[in-house]
Amino acid sequence: MYQVESKPVGIPSHCKLFVTQREKLKAGIIVFHPDLSVMKVFSATNTVGVSFPYRGMNLLLITVYCPPKEDLFHTLAELETCFMLPYDRVLLTGDFNSKSPVWGRDVEDERGRQLMEFVLSKGLAIVNEEDTIPTFDGSRGRSWVDITISDPLLLDNIFKWKVDLEPTCSDHNSISFSLYTGKKTKPRKHRRFNLKNINILSLRSSLHSEIGNRVLVHATDLDREVEDYVTKITSACKNSVQVRQPLPKKQRWWDKNLEILRSQVRRAKKKMYQARLPNDRKFLRQKFKKVEGEYKFKLLQAKREGWADTCEEVTTEQPFGVHFDVAKRPDKRHLQLSAVSKQDGSLTSTTEEALQVLLDFHFPSDPLQDSPSHASIRQQSKILPSTDNDPPFSPLELEAAVKNIRSKKAPGPDGLFGDCQGGFPSE
Repeated sequence: MYQVESKPVGIPSHCKLFVTQREKLKAGIIVFHPDLSVMKVFSATNTVGVSFPYRGMNLLLITVYCPPKEDLFHTLAELETCFMLPYDRVLLTGDFNSKSPVWGRDVEDERGRQLMEFVLSKGLAIVNEEDTIPTFDGSRGRSWVDITISDPLLLDNIFKWKVDLEPTCSDHNSISFSLYTGKKTKPRKHRRFNLKNINILSLRSSLHSEIGNRVLVHATDLDREVEDYVTKITSACKNSVQVRQPLPKKQRWWDKNLEILRSQVRRAKKKMYQARLPNDRKFLRQKFKKVEGEYKFKLLQAKREGWADTCEEVTTEQPFGVHFDVAKRPDKRHLQLSAVSKQDGSLTSTTEEALQVLLDFHFPSDPLQDSPSHASIRQQSKILPSTDNDPPFSPLELEAAVKNIRSKKAPGPDGLFGDCQGGFPSE
């Protein structure tokens, strides 16, 4: 990830990004799962907080960056404001640039003492484990300044906390852990079908066997018949979908040489942290930095050459491709919902509550405060006309209506595009 003109770039378009209000990006939260309902509830200079549902409760996730040259008091004041929001569980992560033997070695400074007092005053717990490798290891030294904090009830559901040895191209080592969420539930999605991804012969055969000879009786329940038709058409489309080849997860510019260099960086980093003597650690650190620098250079070079190769694929016969999608949609983001102020001045705490407030504001309910004339008109509109019902549609009218459906028309609730009508039996 990079920052260009105060904007973060280099993040996949399907991810949600929440950052602090600082001009230079220092802290943020990236959500990779597109189905996770996340809402931003707080944002300040050094702090950003989001909330999302967790096992039927509201989890407040906060990330922090406190520069070493700034007073920790300002960051703690932002956290104090953020903790005033309603929540059931809280998880706090960040680079506090504070030292304490509680989360790393035996050194404590004034910032570490202030942070520890704040943690104890809120009844929180430190997740960091003892005897781990440093979370920061740079030319200025090594320290444990990246901290994970949670409430005691959430701490029981956090496991596999560790400082990773993976190359990060940074002086900070990444921290990973797992949060137990209970039984996984797959979200229900309405699938959309397009003839470009469907085997026409298989679709025609399935439709002919299911509804080809079916006769609609005049006295039947029309709604039930329509629902049954849609179910059978959807089932036929599912059975006729062409199997897609799995997309490669790695980029085209990633090759065996980069794989070998990354393995060398991992090995050198592991040897450096396993060294016991200071002189051995100093020598291995120089060796590790040399391998890491070569890996960074080769990685950036491969990325640039890969993008250059992509741009060279542009021809007058085929002007479209990945480069066109990037230029057309350079920053296509999903909806990032923030907390909304309610009528009483408080903020919403969940995405469902925020959406309900927005719906009530834009589509207020009708109080039914009608005058006598309006009440009479409303009552008369509910009375059915005394004329005969319209005759049922003829097969010719239905066929003409289906043929007039635009092939690229957006599908309705049934998820069927207009061109799917081409798979229906003509008889």
